[in-house]
Amino acid sequence: MSLKKGLQHGSILGGLALGLAFTASAASACAKEVNFQEVILDNTYIAYERDVGDVNGDGANDLICVTEGPSSTNIVAFLAPSWTRRTLLTTSGPYRYPRADDFKVRDMDNDGDLDLVTRLGLGPLDDGPGIAVWYENLGGGTSWVQHVIGNSPEYVKDIVVVDFDRDGRLDVAMRMDSRTQIWLQETNGWTEVMLNHEPHEGMEAADADMDGDPDLVLNGFWFATPNTPAACRSATNWIKHTIDAAWFTHTGDWTANSCKVAVADIDGDGTNDVAFSHSERPGYAVAWYRSSTPNGAGPWSKQPVTILDYCHTLQAADWDLDGDVDLLVGGMTKSQHRGLKLMLNNGTGMNWAEFIIQTNGSYSAEIGDIDNDGDLDIVGIRNWDAAPSYLYRSNAGGGGPEELMSVGQAIADDAAAGETDVRGAGASTPRASGVRLTENAVDESAGGVRCYKIETPTATYFLEKVGAGLSSLIDKDGHDWLGYNSTPGSRAGGEFRGFPNAVHQQAGSYFHPKNAGTDPSTTKVEQASPERVSISAVSSNGLWACRYDFFPTHCTFTMTRMPPDKKYWVLYEGAPGGQFDATDWWMTSAMSQPKPMTQPHEGDIPAPEWIVFGDAQLSRVLFLLHHEDDGHPDRFYQMEMKLTVFGFGRQGLGKFLDHVPQSVSIGFLETTNHTEVGRALDKLPRPASTNQ
Repeated sequence: MSLKKGLQHGSILGGLALGLAFTASAASACAKEVNFQEVILDNTYIAYERDVGDVNGDGANDLICVTEGPSSTNIVAFLAPSWTRRTLLTTSGPYRYPRADDFKVRDMDNDGDLDLVTRLGLGPLDDGPGIAVWYENLGGGTSWVQHVIGNSPEYVKDIVVVDFDRDGRLDVAMRMDSRTQIWLQETNGWTEVMLNHEPHEGMEAADADMDGDPDLVLNGFWFATPNTPAACRSATNWIKHTIDAAWFTHTGDWTANSCKVAVADIDGDGTNDVAFSHSERPGYAVAWYRSSTPNGAGPWSKQPVTILDYCHTLQAADWDLDGDVDLLVGGMTKSQHRGLKLMLNNGTGMNWAEFIIQTNGSYSAEIGDIDNDGDLDIVGIRNWDAAPSYLYRSNAGGGGPEELMSVGQAIADDAAAGETDVRGAGASTPRASGVRLTENAVDESAGGVRCYKIETPTATYFLEKVGAGLSSLIDKDGHDWLGYNSTPGSRAGGEFRGFPNAVHQQAGSYFHPKNAGTDPSTTKVEQASPERVSISAVSSNGLWACRYDFFPTHCTFTMTRMPPDKKYWVLYEGAPGGQFDATDWWMTSAMSQPKPMTQPHEGDIPAPEWIVFGDAQLSRVLFLLHHEDDGHPDRFYQMEMKLTVFGFGRQGLGKFLDHVPQSVSIGFLETTNHTEVGRALDKLPRPASTNQ
C-alpha cells in the first residue's frame, strides 16, 4: 500500500485556527484518500475526559468533556459547528469532583436524547470512595437531573455503557484496578455485580464469543456475558478467559499492566479480534490477537503491528473506507513515538502502512463522526496535563480538498434553504453520492417519531428507533412506498405499515415501527461510512436480534438471533408509488407478466426468491429478495384497498422462517422489465452471513 503525504495552507473557520491538512491515499482502488484537518478547540482547557455526541439535539455532534483539578466541577461542551465552549452543568454535593479516567455520553433512559455517565469523588485528587452517577438530559442540553447509580469504592480507570443483559436498558461497567463493577439497570434502580480480576487498566465491551451479546474485554483477558438476564446478576456466571497473560503479569510500580484495548474484526474472517497497547511503558508493540476458535475460547495467536512507546491511544475503525479495520495509535509527549498515526490495514491484518497525523503527543484520543459526513474524526489532548484540546476532522468520505469545498458549499446551501432533518409528507430528499446517516432525525409524516435517516442515491430510509422497523422508504421522486403512521385506529392506512414487521406474537412483537402492539427494542449504529451504514437492534427481552445494512443500492435486513422454539416472517406492508391504486401490479421471478393487485399470491416463490411491486405511473419497481431459498410459503394480498401485504415465510397468520441468519434485501430498480430486474437482482451482493 503506497502512501502520499500532502500539505495545504491552514485557514480560519468560525474563529478557530485550522491547522495543516494531511492526506494519504491507498493503492487499492477501493480505499479512500485519508485527509485530516486540525481544529484547535481551546489552547488552555484540558479536556481530560471526553466523548462525542449530539447533546443539544440540533443534529450536529458535539464534544462533551471535563477537566481535572480544583475547578473540575463543571461538565462542558464544545458545541458544533462553531465549537463554542459552554458549561452544561456544575456538579454539587459532597461528591462533586469527576474522578475517573473515562466519561460516556449515552441515552440512558431511551427517551431520544443523550445523557451523561461519570463517577464523582470527594475531592479533586481523591482516589477513595465515591459514587457512580448519570445525568438525565431534560431536553436541549440545558437542564439536567443527577441520578445515583450506586456507591463506587475507588478511582475508576475505564467506563463502558452497553446492554449486557439484553433487556432493552443500558447498563454500566466501571473498571477499577483489580475489580470491575457492573451495574445492571432495572425498571427502578440498579443491580450491582462485582468481578475480581488482575490489575490494572484497559477495558472495552464487545462480542468476543460472537453469540450476539457484548462481553467485557480487559488487559489480556475477557469475561463472557452470561446467556440470560437472571444469570447476569451473579458474578459466578461471568467466566474469565485468558487471551495473553503477558498483559497482566508485569511487575514493578503502578505503570505495570496498563493497557489500551480495542476489539474489531481485524483480519476480515467474520469474528472479532482483540488489540492491545501498553499505555504507560516504553518498548512494547501494539499487537492484535486472533482466536483459533470462533467463540473466543482460544488459544489466541499474536500479530505485532508496530512498536510504540507509552501508547495511550488505541482505536479500531475503517479510516480509509476500504472495508477493513485500521488502527489509530498514539504516544504521549514523553514517547519517542509521540503523536498520532494510523496503521492502515492491507485487509488481512498481516501488513500495515503507517500514516502520521501529528507528532506532538496524544492522550486517550476518542473517535466519532463529529461532522456527520460518514467518516470518523478524532478528539483529544496532547498529554494528561497538557493542552490544547484538539479535533482532527477526517475527510476520507469527501476524497480530498476539492471535495471538501463542495461539501462545505452544500452545507451552506442547505442552511440557506432552511433544510432540516425533519421530513414532512411528500417531501423529497437530496441524493448523496454514497450512504449518509443522520442519527437524530424525525419522520413527521409517520407521526413525529424519532428515527435514523439514511440517504442513498436510490432511496431515503427512515428507521424508527423504538420499534426498530422502517417507517418510510422514499424513492428519488419523493414517493413513500411504506407510509407508516402511528395514529391509533389508522390500520391499513398507517399503523399496520412498515418493514420488516418480522416478529409477531412470538415471545413478543418486534422490528415493526412502534405502534400499540410493538414491543421496544434497543438500536445501535455499528458502522457509518459512505459505503455502508449498519444498525443493529436487540429486542427488549433479549431473545431476538437483527441488523440493517444500508448500501447505495439497497437495504438488507438480517435476522441474527431468535428463540429456538419460535418462528418469524419478513413482511412488506406499504403502497406502491405512495398510494394504493387498482392499476398497481406485482410480479415474481417465476411470473414474467405483471399481475394486478386484486390477484393474490399463495405458495413458495421458487429460486431466486424475489418479488417486485410497481405503479403504472412510474418506471421503477420496489424489489424484495430473499437470499436463502426455501420451500416455505410466501403470501401476497391487499388489505382494505389501502395496503399491499407481502410476506416471505407467511401463510395466513402462520410464520415459517425457522433459523438464523436469514436476509432479505429491499430497494428500487429503475426498470419494469422482468428480464432486466432478474439480471440486476442476480448481481446484488449476497450478505456475508448467508452460506448459499
